[in-house]
Amino acid sequence: MFRVALAVSPNVDACRRMNMLWGVIPVRVKICLSDDQVGLARQLVKDYDLAKDGASILLVQGFHKDNTLNHPSVMALKIKPSICDGIKSLKWCASV
Repeated sequence: MFRVALAVSPNVDACRRMNMLWGVIPVRVKICLSDDQVGLARQLVKDYDLAKDGASILLVQGFHKDNTLNHPSVMALKIKPSICDGIKSLKWCASV
């Protein structure tokens, strides 16, 4: 089974560089919406059809080039059913 990674960043240059990484799908989001990383991760995985309800995903976050803002963490999450299934979410505001 082929595994892919969604790489989320508000930085357009970072997303451009991630385009060159094998198995990585870069997604640019507005910085103001990065408060709920768990919800964002779950929604993006469903929007990109990478996992179904009940599946497990790994959320790796907190990396920053400024060491004072660098707080890495890893979480295992379950994809939960949503009342909005079938409707693409605009909540995360990916750039087009």
